[in-house]
Amino acid sequence: MFHISKISPFFFILAYLDLVLSTFYKNDIQNLAFILVFGFIFNTVLGGLYQIVPNSQSQKLRYPWVSYIVFLLSLFGNIFFLVDNFKAFSGFILLAFLIFIFHIISCIKMVKPLTIRFILTGIFYMFLSVIFLNLSIFQGIVPYQLSVHTFTLGVMTNLIIGVLFTWIPMLTMQVLNLKLADKFYYVYQVAVFLFLSSFFVLNYNFILLSGVILLLCVLFYLYIIYDSVFKGKKVIVLPLVVKYFLSGWFLFLLGTLTMLGIIFFNRFDLIVLHVDLMVYGFGFLVLSGAIIHLLPRILWNWFYQEKAKQGKEVPPIHKLINEKLVLVNLYFYIPLLIFITGLDYFKLFDISSSILGIFYIWFTVGTFYRLVKFVFS
Repeated sequence: MFHISKISPFFFILAYLDLVLSTFYKNDIQNLAFILVFGFIFNTVLGGLYQIVPNSQSQKLRYPWVSYIVFLLSLFGNIFFLVDNFKAFSGFILLAFLIFIFHIISCIKMVKPLTIRFILTGIFYMFLSVIFLNLSIFQGIVPYQLSVHTFTLGVMTNLIIGVLFTWIPMLTMQVLNLKLADKFYYVYQVAVFLFLSSFFVLNYNFILLSGVILLLCVLFYLYIIYDSVFKGKKVIVLPLVVKYFLSGWFLFLLGTLTMLGIIFFNRFDLIVLHVDLMVYGFGFLVLSGAIIHLLPRILWNWFYQEKAKQGKEVPPIHKLINEKLVLVNLYFYIPLLIFITGLDYFKLFDISSSILGIFYIWFTVGTFYRLVKFVFS
């Protein structure tokens, strides 16, 4: 790694803390959306971009101390959310993003590569999302759903798709079909624009139509991955994090179909099922896969790189994570989430929240215990 982001692990810790805290908000769909999107996802994205962007540009980030200011602002935003001061919460999130964007943009020199275009598009939507959040809370002139979906679709999926277009072929040692991937970039931006426009006017027939278009686009994306990695190839042993990524996209499809069903049958009382599958499902698995890939490499280079250069014995990167446990957690989590969705269907939020909270604590401690042990040994 050319650049090591020492602030990223702190963003990831805050993100998982938000994830656990979110389980206390199952009875309030708006607050649940806020802490998941502008807590868990927001902090994971900032931590990931602080590591990914400088390395994609082969540039060291100038003034790395600024990243600690961004982290503190996001932390304060989280604290104000917990005490129900939503104006301060949204203001601190906006301030954290504005400082972040001016900080990170300073190291961007190349804009033509496909992954960079997806990342820059995601950053643009992040700006819109935090603006919509503040307009929703301060003025009430846009629905809060617009700020939430601008982040989940405009930001999260653009970043995930762009990064995975690089990571999945790299990790499986295959070649991406760049022609199809480049066409997909433009098709996907049209689909996202239509979908977000439907939330701007809050027309559910429009949301239904644009949701179908979005679903077809994601199927097109998965076909590109299949065409690049699996089609005509021998049986490939998938790396651990790729299993997380692909499992997450499976839940994205289920979540989108659930949303379409909720709108079609006018069952908006079941919207929490959509949150379960899209954020606790897709978001958790894909972002956790990214953290599991990035965090050991960040900490290994931070604590062991110099020792390795001196010829001292150091552990290999893959030993920093208990991969067997992480894989078991994946296979256990998908049926668990389906069970959680069933509990939420019957409005048994206290039970589903308790189970989710316990699992996330177990997942975090079990996944990263060995990592912490190696760092402090």
